[in-house]
Amino acid sequence: MNPLIWANANDPRKLPAFLLIDFALGILLVWLYAAIRPRFGAGVATAVKAAVFAWMLGGSVWYLFTLLGLFSYTSFLMGMAVSLANTIASTLVGAKLYKEAV
Repeated sequence: MNPLIWANANDPRKLPAFLLIDFALGILLVWLYAAIRPRFGAGVATAVKAAVFAWMLGGSVWYLFTLLGLFSYTSFLMGMAVSLANTIASTLVGAKLYKEAV
């Protein structure tokens, strides 16, 4: 991994931005779950479908960065594995908390 990227990723002053971005992505994951829920039904399977879709979309961007040489393939694959688990867990929690307006 590029040393400059590593230094920026570990800069504690950037933590609020990372948290804000993760929170926004979590909201988007729940929104996606709510959007596909009428077609696929409520539940775990629909939440996983929403998570995998978002994971694949994000992964395609990170793969482009890998092709540009910003990350090694090992870093890319490890990041994708962690990201898949994180995205599914986040979407499952958000789907559990989601309630339809009555």
